[in-house]
Amino acid sequence: MVTFLSQQNTPLGLTSDDTITAVLPFYHIYGMMLLMMNAIYGGAKVVVFPKFDPKLYLQRVKEFGVTHLHIAPPMANFLAKKSPC
Repeated sequence: MVTFLSQQNTPLGLTSDDTITAVLPFYHIYGMMLLMMNAIYGGAKVVVFPKFDPKLYLQRVKEFGVTHLHIAPPMANFLAKKSPC
């Protein structure tokens, strides 16, 4: 894990001004390294969800001013359908 983080000059470009969402579990490599560890390394805030609840997800994205979304394809599909465009 240390090597992975040290190989990145800037961890996804995250800073203490950023807020990300974490729906994937932290025991999954994507959840652990890209969501949890990169956020800690960059000093970003993480809004954690135990599972994907569409209504709650949209509320929290707005409430916390989320700057980066890390999502799975079904979530992208859901968000595209909810887009006001």
